[in-house]
Amino acid sequence: MDIKHQFDKFGQSLISDIRNKIDSSGARATGKSAASLREESTDDSFTLYGNRSFKFIEVGRGKGKFPPLNNIYEWLVAKNIQPDGISQRSLAYLIARKIGREGTVLYRTNNVRDIYTKAVEDNLKELFQEVTIASKAAISNDLARYFSKN
Repeated sequence: MDIKHQFDKFGQSLISDIRNKIDSSGARATGKSAASLREESTDDSFTLYGNRSFKFIEVGRGKGKFPPLNNIYEWLVAKNIQPDGISQRSLAYLIARKIGREGTVLYRTNNVRDIYTKAVEDNLKELFQEVTIASKAAISNDLARYFSKN
């Protein structure tokens, strides 16, 4: 079994685990972050891609720059938050301003969600075990072929 196949299998399992954790944690709103996950593998590398907001799902967002207003608006729509006396766009602006000033509650309280860190660790352990087994088998086969010829 080649390493690219192992990486592809690792990537598919990792993405599935992360998507399940997004759902089980209640972090899914529009589904765009989960849908943005994809992997790319070669014989010597693995890369996991996701949209820009993906990293904030686990740790929140610190204060600083104004977050994308449209993302907050889409979140309000997805969660069906209809405020009285204010439009969703205005509420999105107020939320974005507060995040820009103070960061998200998740970030401020250092309340990390278990979305991808543990999934990466667990899947890496499994990948390492499978690659080790496959490497041992390949070496054994190579040695058996070598000694059977001589």
